[in-house]
Amino acid sequence: MPGMFLTFECTCGLRVEDVMVGATMTQHYAVLMCRQCQTIFSKLVSGDDYAGRSPNCQKCGKRLTSIKDRGTWVPAYLQEKYPEYEPWTIDADPVPEPTEEDLHQAENAQILCPRCGLHSMHYKTMGFWD
Repeated sequence: MPGMFLTFECTCGLRVEDVMVGATMTQHYAVLMCRQCQTIFSKLVSGDDYAGRSPNCQKCGKRLTSIKDRGTWVPAYLQEKYPEYEPWTIDADPVPEPTEEDLHQAENAQILCPRCGLHSMHYKTMGFWD
């Protein structure tokens, strides 16, 4: 998957720019949100950085929510079908192969907003990195 810069926007007014997603040969950018700090961000991690434990916010110390956590984006059937994927990676060669409807739903996924707590946040791809 090529690396991307995403901007997240919610109807409540929250806007977060330059969230990096993608992977290097040994690490990937995990997209995380802090409900206490009311923000979303990415962090470069290795595959087993969060195995068996919940990451905490470096600013406030509260538990972070991963964009991959159950219920963080909808439609729910799509997140259940692709539990290891973020909406923007559904077309990155998952198994089973996504249907046209899956791709359409992923492109229009609604993300849980860390500020208002509703599934009203959307993302836009703003650029790419290698």
